[in-house]
Parts: sequence; structure tokens; C-alpha cells
Amino acid sequence: MKQPIANSLQQHIASYIGRQLRDIFGKGPESVFVSIGGSYLTVYLRSFLTPSEKALLEHGQERTVRRTREKLMPLLISPLTEWLEHTTGVRPSEVYYDWNLPEGTGMLVLKGSCSFEGFPEPNGSFKGRDGLVREVVRVSHQVEKAPDGLETYEMNGRTLLFVRKGVLVQVENELIRLGQGEFLKDVKRSLEKRLLERLKGYDPGMNKRIAEVFVDWSFELDKSVILMILRSHSETAGPDL
Repeated sequence: MKQPIANSLQQHIASYIGRQLRDIFGKGPESVFVSIGGSYLTVYLRSFLTPSEKALLEHGQERTVRRTREKLMPLLISPLTEWLEHTTGVRPSEVYYDWNLPEGTGMLVLKGSCSFEGFPEPNGSFKGRDGLVREVVRVSHQVEKAPDGLETYEMNGRTLLFVRKGVLVQVENELIRLGQGEFLKDVKRSLEKRLLERLKGYDPGMNKRIAEVFVDWSFELDKSVILMILRSHSETAGPDL
């Protein structure tokens, strides 16, 4: 797909997501950045925090905000899945999301049932990849086990996507079977993000530093995604992806 057409589609998707979030939450994000590569679509949200959420966070109620968003996100995901299939011909088969509530940012990762037409597979051997893969595997091993498989994608110059397969151990599968999946995800997110956020400020060799790290899981598929947002060393605000 020619670049102007690709950019137009990505902007069209970003506008749709922004409108939907505004309708659902009462306030939409200031910016929505969409990148498509192969069968993956990533979304980075900036300045997305409602006044009530801000008040809750100021009183230490981050878990309440996360729980509320967890209940509201299906109101976005269901119509977004249908709309993307109608608009692009590709139906997302997997959806992941996570928030950096103190910064008011967030991410979504959608995997299509096939590649988005005209969008080539993103670069999987970007500069600094090997060092970051070692860190992701190390953190995975500390929290549960090293993944059975790991795919890497440079979605754009500021967005790196890591897809882990085979990350659950037997005791975690048993907790999920017993209906404790929500609790397990809370624990894993807290542990992994605390370890991964040690990478903040790290330059993988791309003349950019890691500014934000997001993570989510599909327990049903035994998969997990990690999204890293990069910024130049001089930037303090969110990147213009």
C-alpha cells in the first residue's frame, strides 16, 4: 500500500478509536497513534484520563480505575472488531491492552486473523533487538518461565512489540482453572512491569531511550505482548509517533 494511503487508513482508525473512547468514558484521549504491520495493529493513547479517574488516583485507588476500565473496554472491543473487519477486511482475533495511569497513557494491540492488505511484515531484526530480547527473557524467567517462543516487531521508529508464546506454568494454569485469572493477571502485571520498568531510560542502540512499557496476556492462548515506547533523549513529553 502506498504510504499516503496507509497513513490515511491509520489516521481513520485512530479517529474511530478516539470517538468511541470519548463516547464510552465521557472523555477521549488527546492523541491516538495507530501503526499497522503484517497482521498486527498497535494503538498508543496519550492524555487519556477522566476527571473522576484522576481524583481516584490521587486517593490511591489505581486498582478501582483499572477494574472500571476492565468492565468498560468490551464496549470498545466488540464494535471495534466489527468495524475493522468492515473497513479493512481483516477481523482481529486477539486484543490486548494496558494502561500507564500515572502518565495518562495506554496501549492496545490487535492481531488480525490474517495480514492487513498492503502492510508488509514489520522489521523483526531492529538495532538493539538482541539486548532487549535477553531482558524480556530474563524478566519472564524471573516471574514465571522463559517463553517457549518470542517474536519481535518494530512497528514504527518509536514502538517495539514483543509477542511471547508459552509463558504459563502449571500452578498458573490451575489458578486460571479455579477462576482466579483476574487475580493472577494483577499479580503478574505488578511483578513484570516493576521489573520491565527498570529498562526506562535504557538506549537499546537506536539513539532513543525506553520511555514506557506496557504488558498484557491472553491466558486462553498462553500468550503475552509487551509494547515498548521509545523517545529521543531530549524529549520529556509523549512521542509524536
